[in-house]
Amino acid sequence: MTIDLDRSAQLPVGLLPIPLIEERVLYEAEQPIVYLTRNSHRQVMLAYLAGEDAEFRFTLLAPISERDLRLLEQGQLSIRDALTGTWMWLLREAQRTGDAGLWTVSVDQMPQDHLPVPGTPLLPEHDLIEVPNAYRARRSSATEPSDPKAIWGLPSLRP
Repeated sequence: MTIDLDRSAQLPVGLLPIPLIEERVLYEAEQPIVYLTRNSHRQVMLAYLAGEDAEFRFTLLAPISERDLRLLEQGQLSIRDALTGTWMWLLREAQRTGDAGLWTVSVDQMPQDHLPVPGTPLLPEHDLIEVPNAYRARRSSATEPSDPKAIWGLPSLRP
């Protein structure tokens, strides 16, 4: 599966700390899937693992307000609506080298099977957890990607 990443929509990678810092994990399945991070301007961003293969890791990011975060945590706002309610960025990180690219993307550009299923809430049994610093360090030094097909049944997302 491919996505058209237009060079004119490419952003400076300096807008995000690379690797992303997982401040608070909202949903996890062998690795963080939905979590909070911050951009370089300290704005809270909702991050969603949209796809991963042996070569790349793709993360969708969108700003999230305190109000929308509260609604998301209460199950009154779906993950998809929280991600697509304003603007989105797509971060592509090379698994082996850590090289990254960042693009602005729209819902129409994204393959639908790489977005959360419409209406999917955070489930109450998935408690919010703080990610310890030791986990972040292990995560950033990992060289072997986990298989999102096993977790989400997703095809690879290729630029």
